[in-house]
Amino acid sequence: MVSPVLKRRNESFVKQYMKKYENKIVCQVINCSAEFSIKTSSISLAVHLAKIHEIHETGIEDNSEETTCPKSPRKYFCDQNKISGLFIDFVASNIESFILPDRKTVREMIKRRFDKKKNELKDILEISISKINLKCDIWTSLSKDPYLAITCHFITNDWKLNEYLLDIIYFPHPHDASFIRNTVLETKDTE
Repeated sequence: MVSPVLKRRNESFVKQYMKKYENKIVCQVINCSAEFSIKTSSISLAVHLAKIHEIHETGIEDNSEETTCPKSPRKYFCDQNKISGLFIDFVASNIESFILPDRKTVREMIKRRFDKKKNELKDILEISISKINLKCDIWTSLSKDPYLAITCHFITNDWKLNEYLLDIIYFPHPHDASFIRNTVLETKDTE
């Protein structure tokens, strides 16, 4: 939703270049005369002015390197290449101070995080949940390997909907009900 202040600012900016008739709005920029529905928002009209005529709320766009890109995407229209360039410069200037962890450290970090979340989920389920919905999704990867994902869904006592991915398992054939049941029970026992 657009703030009332921004909407008013856009409307006054757009009114300079658009003429409102009984059933349409017409662009008044020389050699344009594009027509819009009377219900067209001032933001959409501002987009037309920016993309077709390079007219922005701050005036005709200055293509010099000194321009900066404002924070609000609805208020101004930024050059995506400029943003990408600024991001690359930021990363390049900070890359020397960043130390990439080795795979053993990453594995330990993931394991600690997994164990922490697993214990949190057990506590939540033991304390406040009476009914849990288990969902099983079976799919085939791009390399034609079948997998089964087990997800639990529940509503807490304070009415917050939660869902947790319990496991993703390599799931060879057959994909019948008894095999799915046994796999889910095995997963429950290992957790």
